Amino acid sequence: MPLPPPTADWAFFSSPGSFALFSKKWDCRPYRLAAIGSGTGEVIRAAGFEVLVPKSSDTKKAAAEFANHVKSTEIVMTPIGNKSFRRLKGLIPAERLREYPCYRTEARAEIPMVEADYFIFTSPSNADAFQLAHLPRAGQYAVAMGNSTFAALDSTIWKKVFLSPHPDEESLWEIIRTQAST
Repeated sequence: MPLPPPTADWAFFSSPGSFALFSKKWDCRPYRLAAIGSGTGEVIRAAGFEVLVPKSSDTKKAAAEFANHVKSTEIVMTPIGNKSFRRLKGLIPAERLREYPCYRTEARAEIPMVEADYFIFTSPSNADAFQLAHLPRAGQYAVAMGNSTFAALDSTIWKKVFLSPHPDEESLWEIIRTQAST
């Protein structure tokens, strides 16, 4: 088990996975909780916690919005992994930011290919792992949640790559529904 997390006023989670991995090992109650986006916020709320979720659906803007919310006397701890974007670095002064390395993002040994017209990718590591294992067939499309995921999808192997305007299920479904009807 890694060293205990640092003492801080806030715990800022950059993904549902970072919250799940952290909360499995450590108690979240000593912290005020914040999330990078609505999906992460929903996972935290479902676990029974109050959470601050910035209004912006752009992760860079959401991180800046959170940083502006933090008082100049408060310390922020953020769990990070080996592939974390470290969105708060440079937004919160280094003396008040505690990056806590506590997990690794690793691709599964085998990623099964499924029969689908649309594949939804929620992170660059998902996109990278899938593209290393599979080539999409004609008529299969990729839908990205977030700009960094969109950038990770290789447009030379996908017929079309779509970017969800918001990180929520409704936006993803709207892209698929709209494209399927054309």
